[in-house]
Amino acid sequence: MDSRFKNYGEKTLNDVSQLQTGIWYNDRIYSTTIPASARAKLSREVKRQAEEMDEVRESFNFEIASVPHRVFFKRLNPNSPFHAAYQVSLYSLLGAQKTEREMRSRILLFGAVAISRASS
Repeated sequence: MDSRFKNYGEKTLNDVSQLQTGIWYNDRIYSTTIPASARAKLSREVKRQAEEMDEVRESFNFEIASVPHRVFFKRLNPNSPFHAAYQVSLYSLLGAQKTEREMRSRILLFGAVAISRASS
Protein backbone atom coordinates (compact mmCIF):
# COMPACT_ATOMS: atom_id res chain seq x y z
CA MET A 1 0.00 0.00 0.00
CA ASP A 2 1.24 3.49 -0.80
CA SER A 3 2.61 5.01 2.43
CA ARG A 4 0.88 8.34 1.69
CA PHE A 5 -2.48 6.63 2.25
CA LYS A 6 -1.51 4.07 4.90
CA ASN A 7 -2.90 5.94 7.92
CA TYR A 8 -5.14 8.41 6.11
CA GLY A 9 -8.31 7.54 8.05
CA GLU A 10 -6.66 7.77 11.45
CA LYS A 11 -4.86 11.01 10.53
CA THR A 12 -8.03 12.58 9.13
CA LEU A 13 -10.02 11.71 12.25
CA ASN A 14 -7.29 13.21 14.42
CA ASP A 15 -7.16 16.36 12.26
CA VAL A 16 -10.90 17.09 12.49
CA SER A 17 -11.43 16.13 16.11
CA GLN A 18 -9.59 15.81 19.36
CA LEU A 19 -9.72 12.01 19.18
CA GLN A 20 -6.59 9.93 19.20
CA THR A 21 -7.33 6.43 17.99
CA GLY A 22 -5.73 3.03 17.85
CA ILE A 23 -6.29 -0.70 18.03
CA TRP A 24 -5.51 -2.77 21.12
CA TYR A 25 -4.57 -6.33 20.22
CA ASN A 26 -2.50 -8.96 22.00
CA ASP A 27 -1.58 -6.59 24.87
CA ARG A 28 -0.35 -3.81 22.58
CA ILE A 29 -1.73 -0.51 21.23
CA TYR A 30 -1.24 0.05 17.50
CA SER A 31 -1.59 3.74 16.65
CA THR A 32 0.07 6.65 14.94
CA THR A 33 -1.85 9.27 16.95
CA ILE A 34 -1.60 7.97 20.53
CA PRO A 35 1.81 9.03 21.89
CA ALA A 36 4.30 6.17 21.95
CA SER A 37 5.28 7.12 25.50
CA ALA A 38 1.71 6.42 26.71
CA ARG A 39 0.96 3.22 24.80
CA ALA A 40 2.42 0.65 27.24
CA LYS A 41 0.63 2.12 30.28
CA LEU A 42 -2.58 2.59 28.28
CA SER A 43 -2.36 -0.99 27.01
CA ARG A 44 -2.14 -2.33 30.56
CA GLU A 45 -5.14 -0.22 31.60
CA VAL A 46 -7.23 -1.27 28.59
CA LYS A 47 -6.46 -4.90 29.39
CA ARG A 48 -7.44 -4.42 33.04
CA GLN A 49 -10.63 -2.54 32.16
CA ALA A 50 -11.59 -5.08 29.47
CA GLU A 51 -11.22 -7.93 31.94
CA GLU A 52 -13.49 -6.12 34.42
CA MET A 53 -15.81 -4.67 31.79
CA ASP A 54 -19.52 -5.08 31.85
CA GLU A 55 -21.83 -4.45 28.92
CA VAL A 56 -22.63 -0.89 30.00
CA ARG A 57 -19.23 0.64 30.76
CA GLU A 58 -16.73 0.92 27.95
CA SER A 59 -14.80 4.01 29.00
CA PHE A 60 -12.50 5.24 31.74
CA ASN A 61 -10.33 8.23 32.66
CA PHE A 62 -6.60 8.19 31.88
CA GLU A 63 -3.78 10.76 32.08
CA ILE A 64 -1.15 11.34 29.42
CA ALA A 65 1.64 13.71 30.45
CA SER A 66 -0.57 15.09 33.26
CA VAL A 67 -3.38 15.84 30.79
CA PRO A 68 -6.69 14.12 31.62
CA HIS A 69 -8.31 12.06 28.86
CA ARG A 70 -11.45 9.98 28.54
CA VAL A 71 -10.73 6.60 26.93
CA PHE A 72 -13.47 4.85 24.97
CA PHE A 73 -12.99 1.26 23.87
CA LYS A 74 -15.11 -1.26 22.03
CA ARG A 75 -14.45 -4.87 21.20
CA LEU A 76 -14.15 -5.33 17.46
CA ASN A 77 -14.47 -9.12 17.36
CA PRO A 78 -17.05 -10.31 19.90
CA ASN A 79 -17.76 -14.04 19.90
CA SER A 80 -14.58 -14.66 17.92
CA PRO A 81 -12.23 -17.56 18.59
CA PHE A 82 -9.30 -15.18 18.04
CA HIS A 83 -7.65 -12.90 20.58
CA ALA A 84 -9.78 -9.93 21.57
CA ALA A 85 -9.20 -6.74 19.60
CA TYR A 86 -10.49 -3.36 20.74
CA GLN A 87 -10.83 -0.01 19.06
CA VAL A 88 -9.41 2.55 21.49
CA SER A 89 -10.16 6.27 21.31
CA LEU A 90 -8.80 8.96 23.59
CA TYR A 91 -10.47 12.34 24.04
CA SER A 92 -8.55 15.11 25.79
CA LEU A 93 -10.56 16.68 28.61
CA LEU A 94 -8.29 19.74 28.68
CA GLY A 95 -10.61 21.83 26.49
CA ALA A 96 -13.70 20.73 28.41
CA GLN A 97 -12.04 21.60 31.71
CA LYS A 98 -11.03 25.02 30.40
CA THR A 99 -14.61 25.69 29.26
CA GLU A 100 -15.90 24.53 32.64
CA ARG A 101 -13.55 26.92 34.48
CA GLU A 102 -14.55 29.82 32.21
CA MET A 103 -18.26 29.12 32.72
CA ARG A 104 -17.81 28.81 36.48
CA SER A 105 -16.04 32.19 36.54
CA ARG A 106 -18.82 33.79 34.51
CA ILE A 107 -21.53 32.30 36.71
CA LEU A 108 -19.77 33.51 39.87
CA LEU A 109 -19.30 36.98 38.38
CA PHE A 110 -22.94 37.13 37.26
CA GLY A 111 -24.04 35.97 40.72
CA ALA A 112 -21.90 38.58 42.43
CA VAL A 113 -23.27 41.34 40.16
CA ALA A 114 -26.84 40.17 40.73
CA ILE A 115 -26.38 40.07 44.51
CA SER A 116 -24.76 43.52 44.59
CA ARG A 117 -27.58 45.01 42.50
CA ALA A 118 -30.23 43.31 44.61
CA SER A 119 -28.75 44.68 47.81
CA SER A 120 -28.51 48.24 46.43
